[in-house]
Amino acid sequence: MVVLSVVTDGVGADATQAIMKEVGASPSYPVLVDPDFSVSDTYTNFVVPHTLVIDRTGIIRYVHTGFDPGTEKEYEAALAKALRS
Repeated sequence: MVVLSVVTDGVGADATQAIMKEVGASPSYPVLVDPDFSVSDTYTNFVVPHTLVIDRTGIIRYVHTGFDPGTEKEYEAALAKALRS
């Protein structure tokens, strides 16, 4: 399993690092930037957060937009299912 975060607000790596430092964010997974919106145009509807679970064959198995407490259980179930496929 690979977990990635993609910053989809059109800023570059330097700005992303500065913002993450300012807010104290230090995720344990890679944070990618999408300054030209190529990933965004492919996978998202520009509502954030937008979570996708993509299986090892490249098929999108789960899509969720937004976040509410308790959504973690949905994420866990979708990940477990994708890992089995």
